[in-house]
Amino acid sequence: MPAPKRTGRPRRWCSDRCRDRAKQRRRAAPSWQSAGELASVPADPLTHRLETFRAVAAMLDGAPAAPPEDQVAQGLIDLTQIAFRFARLVHELDPRIGGPIGAVAADIRRSVAKHFPHMAGDLAGEGVRP
Repeated sequence: MPAPKRTGRPRRWCSDRCRDRAKQRRRAAPSWQSAGELASVPADPLTHRLETFRAVAAMLDGAPAAPPEDQVAQGLIDLTQIAFRFARLVHELDPRIGGPIGAVAADIRRSVAKHFPHMAGDLAGEGVRP
């Protein structure tokens, strides 16, 4: 008698044990709450692109660019956002990719903390307000 054909979606995990371990890794990953003040920054890529497009359009129309200090602050917010996104993805990626991504996230945090020590608490999640 032939083996029954598989139907439905292909399995993502090889066993229940693998699925449980993946769930534990996701729970252990840093949450967006630990990003401190980043909750006010739009995480939605479409919103972020729309704001970028508006800024570029305003600049092309002759509007003055934001002050350099604001541009630096926005760049630091973007860097912090990238570091937390990478730190979160480490636990969801294959270790061959997740390892280097985790190193990049740690390097970003160390570099920002070294050059901007007043932001070190926000990068470590200490700036979280209930």
